[in-house]
Amino acid sequence: MNTKINSRWLDWLPFRWAFGGLLLGITWCAISIYLQGSYRNPRGGIEVGLLGVTLIFMLPLALLGLVWGYSERAKLVRCASQSNAVLVEAIRGALERQVGKAILYGFVFGVFVSSHIGASWNSPEHIAANLIQAFYFALLAIPVGVVVGYRLRRILSRQLELAD
Repeated sequence: MNTKINSRWLDWLPFRWAFGGLLLGITWCAISIYLQGSYRNPRGGIEVGLLGVTLIFMLPLALLGLVWGYSERAKLVRCASQSNAVLVEAIRGALERQVGKAILYGFVFGVFVSSHIGASWNSPEHIAANLIQAFYFALLAIPVGVVVGYRLRRILSRQLELAD
């Protein structure tokens, strides 16, 4: 069994995940805009619409991907420095760990979006409604965490030549 993770792959992990967050934002916005019919006549013109979508959806998702990647890289480096058994255990628990992070980051993104699309936070009813909406974002992030966790576990298992 190989006991070393490709350090170049691990160094670029946060940036790949930031790019993945950006692609997720682009895909999400394109589908949303298409389903809403906003391609033809966005409010404020196309430039304002694209700037808003970029600032509220794409860049925050890229930033969350970057933070997510840095946190996972730190976990893997810490486990690799302890022992091979700890690293193997971390790789086997990657799916569950990524789903948990996806829920957390989905909730954070939901709060961010709620606060930037004009939602009111001035009463207990509004706060509860906004937090419920953020909870729905967390639920929508679960499939992202499953895909990320499965792919991460598979890639690292291949690098270390572990049996799945």
